[in-house]
Amino acid sequence: MKLIGKLTGVILSTFLIIPLTVSADYHAGGRTSPIFTAYYDGSVASYGYTAHLDTGRTAWYQVGKVNISKSSSNSSSYDEYYVGTNTDPTLLGAQTPYKNGTVPGTHVFAGWDGTWKYSVLSLYDNNMNNAGFSYNDKVGVAVHEVGHTLALKHTTAPNLSVMASGTWAGNPTYLPTTYDIGQLKAKWGITP
Repeated sequence: MKLIGKLTGVILSTFLIIPLTVSADYHAGGRTSPIFTAYYDGSVASYGYTAHLDTGRTAWYQVGKVNISKSSSNSSSYDEYYVGTNTDPTLLGAQTPYKNGTVPGTHVFAGWDGTWKYSVLSLYDNNMNNAGFSYNDKVGVAVHEVGHTLALKHTTAPNLSVMASGTWAGNPTYLPTTYDIGQLKAKWGITP
């Protein structure tokens, strides 16, 4: 992964000079605002994940400017939420950002550091069930994937964050932590 927002400093000591590197856990790119709309595909209700994704969206509201509204109809600028299955047992969910394509009306992968028009968020029910995930574990995956739609990366502070890669069943962190909130505020320039 590319280090974004890299800050390098030097700690001076009587006998020692130690370089210190701190990196931000968010992408340089992303959408232009943390206020957007998410469309729930019919698969969300069929698999029983409406409440999981509702919590996944609203869990981030504690950060002042964040607001992800919900829509029952789709638009070319709305995020799209899906639930299904995946043959790779290590994937619990995914988020893919898109931008306008060169042909009018088309969309292409935006890249993590580009400007996004919308994202597609997918949760993989079969893999979470096979791993023995509880309701809260599944909520944690939804919160994690929604965090990606807000341009948060997998964290370099895995014990402090819902954005840790490789979430596991029984993980006590299934909602945004103080660390996650700090990263989101830094990404969007939100001051306390």
